[in-house]
Amino acid sequence: MEPFATYTRAFDHVGVIGTYVDLSHRRQGIASRLFKATFKVAREKGYKKIFTFTRADNPAALATYLNHGFCIIGTAQKQAKINGKYVDEIIVEKLL
Repeated sequence: MEPFATYTRAFDHVGVIGTYVDLSHRRQGIASRLFKATFKVAREKGYKKIFTFTRADNPAALATYLNHGFCIIGTAQKQAKINGKYVDEIIVEKLL
């Protein structure tokens, strides 16, 4: 987890995360444990909101975020470029 921005204090309450579970270890409850620990640490650090992106071509990741209380707030079009192809990213947030 890292601050959303460091150029101003206006976003000090917003943390940005990236969550990844290796394909060979999915469906074992690891994401649930990671999110539980992440939410705890975020609160301890004073964050009131967590913000992240998930690729639009990864519906399983989006479902995981949604199942852990995140809400979709928008789409960043052509945000990632994978093997020469642009991919949108879904923007999600969770209020703590």
